[in-house]
Amino acid sequence: MKLKEKDYAYIIVFLILLLVGIFTFYYGSDKNQIVSYLGFAGTITSLILSVVALIYTFYQSTTSITQAQKITEASEKLNQAIGGFHEVQNQISSSVESMKHVSYQVSEMQNQISASVDSIVQVSNQVSEMDTKVSQVVSGISKAESPTSTDIDSVTFNDIVEILQRNSINGLLTLLLGIYQSRSPKKEFTLGKIIEELNTKYELKLSSDYSYGFLIGFNGTKLIKGLSKNNEEFSLDFIKPDETTKGVLKILDDWHAKAPKYIDKVRTAYSDYYEIKIG
Repeated sequence: MKLKEKDYAYIIVFLILLLVGIFTFYYGSDKNQIVSYLGFAGTITSLILSVVALIYTFYQSTTSITQAQKITEASEKLNQAIGGFHEVQNQISSSVESMKHVSYQVSEMQNQISASVDSIVQVSNQVSEMDTKVSQVVSGISKAESPTSTDIDSVTFNDIVEILQRNSINGLLTLLLGIYQSRSPKKEFTLGKIIEELNTKYELKLSSDYSYGFLIGFNGTKLIKGLSKNNEEFSLDFIKPDETTKGVLKILDDWHAKAPKYIDKVRTAYSDYYEIKIG
């Protein structure tokens, strides 16, 4: 059990009284000296109590100083805690403002994304409508321009050459690719893939869009029996593919004198995409 300060005081007083009693018991037989002893005992007691009082006062002073220091330290810590609390409060306020700003930006981004999605959906619908219209046009042209058996029999090689001479070199080269693609057993080897391979391997600048447009326009002649469009690729059915190939190669030979380098480059690039050659 821990003793308190008043307990120590009681113990000291009790010990002093005990010493006085013992002293009186041993020296009290001499009545003449009892008064002297009592006076001496009182003096000793006063001195002892004075010393005890000084010690106790010093102890109390030290304790008070220590407590004052602790109170001062506690006060400083409290002030620091209050300062930290104010700083945290300011940070929270700043964070709240930042969150409001971010929330506003997120709302703006959401609106922009919604607007972009609406635009994409609108464009997608327009593209679908255009694709449908192109398919309808191609189908209509194919039905309207499909030649009869009488027309096929009446077409001669000279007629084919005459028709081909009205077209550009790139258009005639497109016919070679179309004939090759129509005969190829690899149906996945589409016209678009052939053009992509030529551009990569021989550094040509062929356009799939131009080729598709040329075939749609060329469908008005008597040299194509059928033209259909499926998944961005065209399927063709030529009436006289061998004669058409010969006619294209003949025209390339005629143009060789005008642009020999270009024609030689084209012959090399397209040599794998036609089967009949003029000897």
